[in-house]
Amino acid sequence: MHILIVNDDGPPSSKSPYVHSLVRSLEAAGHTVSVVLPDVQRSWIGKAHLINEVIRCIPSQVPDQSGWLLVSSTPAACVHVGLHHSPLNRGPVDLVISGPNFGFNASSLFALSSGTLGAAFEATLCRKRAIALSYNQLASPCPEALDATTRQSVRIIEALMQQWPKDDQSLLYSVNMSVSTDFSRQKIIWTGLHQNFWERMGAFKAVEACPASGDDSSPLPPSWFTV
Repeated sequence: MHILIVNDDGPPSSKSPYVHSLVRSLEAAGHTVSVVLPDVQRSWIGKAHLINEVIRCIPSQVPDQSGWLLVSSTPAACVHVGLHHSPLNRGPVDLVISGPNFGFNASSLFALSSGTLGAAFEATLCRKRAIALSYNQLASPCPEALDATTRQSVRIIEALMQQWPKDDQSLLYSVNMSVSTDFSRQKIIWTGLHQNFWERMGAFKAVEACPASGDDSSPLPPSWFTV
């Protein structure tokens, strides 16, 4: 099976600690894997595209990432590059996996904002089967737990592909997993998204003033906020 891997966390780093292990596990299971990632973190960007910009696509220079492509755009754009403009010429893609995301996407608030889910949505609009994969946030997961989790991920991915309706290319699965060394007692459960909302103060909080820049002619003082 030819699998395209995209994500919204970018190349491997402390904020993107999971993608390398998943690629290795899929390849070890005998799959052909193409990797197209944003060249920087693009979390919380949904299914957006950057209009009026030329997209740069370059091979990763890291030795153990041979053949990986880094794209100066969004996760959704990575899907299009991987499906339609990849120089690797590995044939048609059978499945798009977006992730593993650094953090769960188990609630409507996060799922509707997620670049991981956004890329999976984009893949379905390209008539490709898609799975969004998300793990809990562990900046430095122990190698044993990460290996066990990615092996379990591969088993779930292969099981979903085996039971996928033959005539339904628009179906999308979102899989959320806790990084663990032992899955023998953990159940795999079908469920819906948790419906949640922003609290009263919303998504942003005020921060201390930044140095003045740009046009200061506004009658109102500037304000600074962060997510």
